[in-house]
Amino acid sequence: ELTPGQIKENITTSGVDMSQAQPGQVFSIGNDVKMEIVGDCEACGKMEEIRPGLGDKLNGRRGILAMIINGGTLKVGDSISLDS
Repeated sequence: ELTPGQIKENITTSGVDMSQAQPGQVFSIGNDVKMEIVGDCEACGKMEEIRPGLGDKLNGRRGILAMIINGGTLKVGDSISLDS
């Protein structure tokens, strides 16, 4: 089992399915933050330093890369929604 932040992610989510999100799509977090999806986040060699074999296990499941459109403060419990 991994703990939040252990695989160097900046934001850890639960209860939201981002698997169908596409590059160029915008999502919102809380009241202020908007981000645009840039692409998939590939597992790097650092994952093997955390745990041998982790890179292979995370292949295709590492998450997404996003560019900040509108910054703000995030807090635990903020809602996340994909904009249409």
